[in-house]
Amino acid sequence: IIGLVYFSGLQLLGYILHKITNIVTMISAGITTVLGVFFIRPLEDYFQKITDHIFFKNKYNYPEALHQLSKVLYTSITQTDIINNSSTLLKAIFKTEQVQFQLAEKDADMKPKDWASISAPIMLEGELVGLLDLGPKLSGDGYTAEDSKLLETFACQSSVALEKGRLYEKVREYSLHLEQLVEKRTE
Repeated sequence: IIGLVYFSGLQLLGYILHKITNIVTMISAGITTVLGVFFIRPLEDYFQKITDHIFFKNKYNYPEALHQLSKVLYTSITQTDIINNSSTLLKAIFKTEQVQFQLAEKDADMKPKDWASISAPIMLEGELVGLLDLGPKLSGDGYTAEDSKLLETFACQSSVALEKGRLYEKVREYSLHLEQLVEKRTE
């Protein structure tokens, strides 16, 4: 449809140019072709921008996506907040319905979920602490090498943030326990 509209527009422009300027058809066609060459990309970008959200094909800016994901990691304190906020953002960036963090438990067998289209290991100091699984894209497209690279980079960064969140929760629990002991002692 875009090609048909574009071609029709160029033909109309060529016809009008020929009628108004009364130039030879060859020169009129040349001017139309030059204009076509310069305006095809902006027109394509415009129509892509309009239709991308319908077909879930929005492209993301890699540095901007990584910045947003990193911001979630350093502004969230607890593991729950990190997982929830990261999942929401990953769903928006990759246009998927399913995002799951699998955190390793003692003697747990870590493997990607059956529905996972792409997974990235969450490693900390050479140890597997979890898996990050993403389901299929809403557009039906596969994940690209750039998608994989972004997910792996985020998984690497998230390992430290998740450990920070785990330690924060542990300190908070210990602090509450100490407060209870102090209250008992003062009674």
